[in-house]
Order: sequence, then structure tokens, then C-alpha cells
Amino acid sequence: MDGAGNVYVTDFSAAAVHMVTPGGTQTTVGSGFGSAAGVAVDGAGNVYIADLGNVAVYEVTPGGTQTTVGSGFIEPAGVAVDGAGNVYVVDPGVPAVYEVTLGGTQTTVGSGFSQPEGVAVDAAGNAYIVDAGANTVYKVTPGGVQSTVSSGFDGPAGLTVDGSGNLYVTNTGKSLVVKIDRTDAPSLSFAATGVGSTSTDSPKTIEVENIGNTALTLTGLSYPTDFPEATGDDSACTGTTRLTPAEQCDLPIAFTPQSVASLSEDVTLTDNALNGTGATQSIAVSGTGTAGTATLTTPTPGTVLAGSSVTFTWTAGYGTTAYQLWLGTTGVGSHNLYESGATTATTETVSDLPTTGVTVYVRLWWEIDAVWKSADYTYTAQ
Repeated sequence: MDGAGNVYVTDFSAAAVHMVTPGGTQTTVGSGFGSAAGVAVDGAGNVYIADLGNVAVYEVTPGGTQTTVGSGFIEPAGVAVDGAGNVYVVDPGVPAVYEVTLGGTQTTVGSGFSQPEGVAVDAAGNAYIVDAGANTVYKVTPGGVQSTVSSGFDGPAGLTVDGSGNLYVTNTGKSLVVKIDRTDAPSLSFAATGVGSTSTDSPKTIEVENIGNTALTLTGLSYPTDFPEATGDDSACTGTTRLTPAEQCDLPIAFTPQSVASLSEDVTLTDNALNGTGATQSIAVSGTGTAGTATLTTPTPGTVLAGSSVTFTWTAGYGTTAYQLWLGTTGVGSHNLYESGATTATTETVSDLPTTGVTVYVRLWWEIDAVWKSADYTYTAQ
């Protein structure tokens, strides 16, 4: 389809390509085709046709002039054109995908394909290739970096990209058209986590990519209190990040709840997406903050107790009103050595411990809303 709304249809059996106007008028584009298999149109109205029968790719100008594009094909089956006028040709017979520039230079795009059948190009110049042999869709950036976009198809045969950058793939084995949504912000859900702790499934990382053809400039980036930015990501976005076309940055998100509640918040980006100054994009994040658990930290659980007098320290659980510390040698939960009784302190010094190499069982209790909970640890007396 071109910018004026004209639809171009390849008719394989009739060896023809037709243009249908928005008003319904149908005309033939070009001539002399053997088996027209793929068609694309650029911003100037030039039509590109992959012809399996003649093993050629043709360009037909709006004035009707027809010329050959590229050479050396075996089974040219699909064709696409980017915003700069470069033509991409899928050839499952090689198998390979080629780029033919405006100047006529022909190069190979990506590698390792099994049976490429379709190609599409987004505004940033990323090429997307359907590989029917691998049941996979690949992306190749303008810099040549190749990655997998999606897999697990059953006979993918063709694809296209819309103005927002979403991909649509024909999945012939399932009689489906599959949409790969690349522009709508995802939602993240984290595991239930004790207040003040970080969830076991943190961080979760969202990749932000500029799939347009001009710079994407961030002017604001906001993480909510319960879902802070995770540390350690060298590619993390900032509130002033500037992404050139096809460039990426990360949003590493952690879940560290500050209250006992079901929490639903947003990580918010402010940028110039879709050429709108101050445009806002939000990523919904959710998780449940649970009552915190007191955790024995000193001495390190499982280690040796040095000497007969040892100071035990633990973290304060959120909402905890009291603690108890038990020590024993006769089994888990025993307290023949020591029983602190209820205390609000988070440290306790225990004396007269054995130094004979026996196992010491320690149980830490904490009370929340009049309910006592506990955790068990072991040490070796020495």
C-alpha cells in the first residue's frame, strides 16, 4: 500500500501486478512477468516486484519505466523498500536476504537463514525477516546486529510493519495472522514480597528502542517509590537519554514494597515519541507487599560460634511488635541452652554456650498482629 492509499496486488497465476485505487479503479503495473511473487512501493511511488518466473526484481516508476534491480537471484520471493529507497530482496533459493542501494550496490543482510520467505523494514531501518525453515522472525539492525524477535511459528510466510512499528506475520500452519506488539507499553507483575525487601524476581528489564527515523529524546524518567530503578545496568535509560534510530536503552525495575498492600503504580517516560513534545509513556507495574520477616544476620547462619559468649542480631520485620530467641542442642526448636522471652530488641547476647563442637539450634520468633512466626538456623559450637 502506498501513501495515497493505493493497494498493490501480486497475482502469481496471472503473472501480473495490479494497482487498485481507493475509488476501486484497477490497473496493471508493469509487464512481462513470469510469476510475480512479492511487491513493495516506496515514498516516491516506485513499485518493486519480485518475479520468481524470470528470477528477477523489477522497479516500475510512476511513469511506467521498468528496470531490473539487483542480480544473481535464484528464487526472489519477497521484496521491501526502506525510507531511503534501499530495496530488500528475500531469496529462499540461496538462502539469503539482499539489500540493493539506490546506487546499485548489493550486499547480504544477516546470515544463517534456513528458508527466508518475507522481509519488512521499519522507519529506523531495521530489517525483519521471516524464516519459514526456522519458524522464526529475525531482526537485523542497520549496523548488522542480528537477533530473534519471535519464534515458535508454524510455517511463517510473510510479514509487514505498520506505521507504529508493530509487526504482522502470516502463520500458514495455524491459519493465523500474528501481531507482534512492539509499541504498546507492557505491564509487569512482581512476586509478593516482604516490606523493605526486594522481590526474588527483581529486576525486570524493559527495553526502550527508537523505531522511528529521527532522534528519540527523553526529558523525564520517573520510578515510583515501591518500584525503584535497579542498579548495575550500564545501558539504563536516564531522564536525558537521546536515542538515535535503532538505538536502545534499558529500564531495570525492582520491587521493594514500602507498605503491606496490593500496589499498582507506573514507571513514566516523557519524550518526543511520535513527534509530540512532552509525550508520556507509562509502564504499569504491580506487586503485593507482605508483612516483613525478621531475619537472623549475625553470626552468619551455618557458621561456627566462636567462644562461649555470642551476640545474635536480626533484622526488624515490618509490623513486628516483639521477638524471642531460643537456643538448644537437642533438635530443631529446642531451647535447653537459652530462652530470651519476649523482647523488642533486635540483638541478644547469649553466654555459657558449649564449646565442644556440637550443633546449636537457633529459633528466632517474631510477633505480628498477635501471631507468632519463626525461622530456624543452625550453628556449630566451638
